[in-house]
Amino acid sequence: MTNYRRALDLEPGDAEVHYNLAMALLAGGDTAAGWQEHGWRLKTAQLIHGRRNFAKPQWMGEAAEGQTLLIHAEQGFGDTIQFCRYAPLAAARGLRVILEVPSVLMRLLRGLPGVERMVVRGSADEPATQDRLFARVFGPPASAVVLAECRQAFRVVAAARRRLPAA
Repeated sequence: MTNYRRALDLEPGDAEVHYNLAMALLAGGDTAAGWQEHGWRLKTAQLIHGRRNFAKPQWMGEAAEGQTLLIHAEQGFGDTIQFCRYAPLAAARGLRVILEVPSVLMRLLRGLPGVERMVVRGSADEPATQDRLFARVFGPPASAVVLAECRQAFRVVAAARRRLPAA
């Protein structure tokens, strides 16, 4: 992390470095700082051109009972699968949840608790509010789940590497 921070001292607006710092912070368990830096992902080369601009404000966890919340993916199938789990939590706060998914995931996610309507990306009427940063809104317990999954994935990869013949 020292090197990321040093790089940011030299180039404070470098979105790629901010995003890499975010991933390192999240993997290291500093979820508060990690999610704060994670916002820079929208300015990276990977996402800046495909970013969707909504006319409605992003939901930041304020009381919004009865309003519609769109849960959508920014980067692909993994985003959809990762963040659809927050639908029941949002619904429990009184939000009407629309889950926007790639067409190939419709069957998999059909019947997900808390989802009022599921639509294929690009076919939804623009809802009243939208967000996907649920780990930030719902706090550390959700972030801890994400972190535990990341750590488990790293353990699986490390175990697989140990079984490979040396190069």
